[in-house]
Amino acid sequence: MPETPLAISRATWATVQQMATAGVNAGSSPGGSGGPGGRDSLILVKNTTGATLQVGHIVGLDGLIHTPATLPRGWDFYRFHKAVKPDPAKYPFAIMLAETRDGTSGHALISGVCKTTVDVKNREHQFARPVKDTPERMESCAFGPARLLFRENDSGVGQALVQFPMGESWDWGMVLVETSAALDAYSTLGITGAVTTPSGTGRDGPNAEFISRVAVKGATPTSSHKDFVITLADSPSGAGALVPALYAGICPVLVNIDKREHTHARADGSGPLKSGFSGFARIVYPPASSRSTGTQWCYVSIPEAPPLIFPVALDKTGGSAGDHQNQCSFVYTAYPFPRTGGADPLDTGINPNAGDSPFRRWRLGKMQEANFGLALYGEGTGGTPKLLLAWCNEVPDVATCED
Repeated sequence: MPETPLAISRATWATVQQMATAGVNAGSSPGGSGGPGGRDSLILVKNTTGATLQVGHIVGLDGLIHTPATLPRGWDFYRFHKAVKPDPAKYPFAIMLAETRDGTSGHALISGVCKTTVDVKNREHQFARPVKDTPERMESCAFGPARLLFRENDSGVGQALVQFPMGESWDWGMVLVETSAALDAYSTLGITGAVTTPSGTGRDGPNAEFISRVAVKGATPTSSHKDFVITLADSPSGAGALVPALYAGICPVLVNIDKREHTHARADGSGPLKSGFSGFARIVYPPASSRSTGTQWCYVSIPEAPPLIFPVALDKTGGSAGDHQNQCSFVYTAYPFPRTGGADPLDTGINPNAGDSPFRRWRLGKMQEANFGLALYGEGTGGTPKLLLAWCNEVPDVATCED
């Protein structure tokens, strides 16, 4: 984690701000406001907040204004956005770089280092976030979309330099998630799809919304979900609300620690994550030596992609053991490992004798059924995911030979 931001004198502040301003101006568009050739971090926004926006004000980005058909040749339609009052539960944000009257357009920054006003709530805070319906300032927080680099004071409202990521959506592993119910911050959801479904390869229509931000649908997690996010804000409005969420990175979350030695956490139903030796999140803190059992706050690390091969619990559901003339034909149902009561199966009817199975049985002989294996996903009928066994702990059923 970064060190606590430093409070600096006004003289030093002036020098730092001059450096930041020079850096922004050096990369500005040579063709003037809104023309082609601007920096990737600069966009043009139309002020629809009902008031004049000042330099350093924070705005929410509520979709695109133009399509390719409405722009002059050579201009990028995806750099023209509708600016509204900030709402971190609904919109990605930008910081204004020019005074802009209501109904007019001006430049804004979506990535880089920028001067703005921040209300410091706690001197230990290292990040800042937008405040709903408050363009004039951000507020400090323990974890958020903008990093505090410098600030004028240790508490209260003052000038600050913030660094925030590229893109119209959240970076550092952040996305927007549409919730299915009212949720508290740091709740876990399974990803069920995208909020907007693209059509074709164009950039207008529904595709413009799809391109403008990464927004996914979330639901109460089950063992059948392959990808998960952890929300970073409350969702009091219930179904249909968009909130920022983490899909890759480190964040706090409640975990029910069953055993101190457990290394991972998994999601299965609402409520705290459950500890285990496997799961979508790795427990970073507290270390095993200082953990207690029961539900507690932990830091967990979510990988950017699930492992290719993962452990599964197996339950034999059919087939025969085989003998000296016939190959074993056991068929299995796979569950998340370690298996818990009420867990949904990952897949059923898993046949290691199938032609696409990476695992190869002995051609003849009686086998003892497996209860554990290593699996990966392949492509099934119609392009649907199909679980394949890479290995399982079937062993030959050995008997003592008669004299």
